[in-house]
Amino acid sequence: FVHESVYDEFVEKSKARAQRRVVGDPFKKGVEQGPQIDGQQFKKILGYVKSGVDSGATLVTGGERVGSRGFYIQPTVFADVEDEMKIAQEEIFGPIQSILKFRGGGGGGEEGERDAVRAGGGGVHEEPGHGERGGAGAEGGDGVGQLLRRVRRGHPLRRVQDERRGAGEGRLQPRQLPPDQGRRRAPQGPGLVVAAKHRRPPAIP
Repeated sequence: FVHESVYDEFVEKSKARAQRRVVGDPFKKGVEQGPQIDGQQFKKILGYVKSGVDSGATLVTGGERVGSRGFYIQPTVFADVEDEMKIAQEEIFGPIQSILKFRGGGGGGEEGERDAVRAGGGGVHEEPGHGERGGAGAEGGDGVGQLLRRVRRGHPLRRVQDERRGAGEGRLQPRQLPPDQGRRRAPQGPGLVVAAKHRRPPAIP
């Protein structure tokens, strides 16, 4: 999310940075972007590119395969992205940047509140205005804070907390898990490092 006052400049700088990004063997010095993990992910990401174009977003740069071998994709930048588009709704896990615009969230009415929530990342935080860090060039911190204070006052969990506090029971706390419960530990050992070094992606022709 980028404020409208700096949107065009941000898009141009993002385009320039994407075009400078070095794509290739990630084990080589200076390479910034390697291939996708497999053919399925490669096709999935290209599908997102097509979806972005078909839904009306502006393909600023990239969007094509790099070379003829391996699962390399050009760094891709989309502008004029809207909330309802698939490339804005879903995590892509690929080299695609979707740039959305907001007006700052300082205005009133439903539209101003929507922009406030978008700029704040859509979350309800413990401190009013905490979410305003979510947008580049965001200038609507007051609108974000005002909206979040109203949301917190009407939130069911907030009301329950207030009732329990009034009864002397204190705040609701999340359920605590014993140490390591529910966590998955990755296997460790030097053999994994050696195996990784010898498993190299195909070079770009």
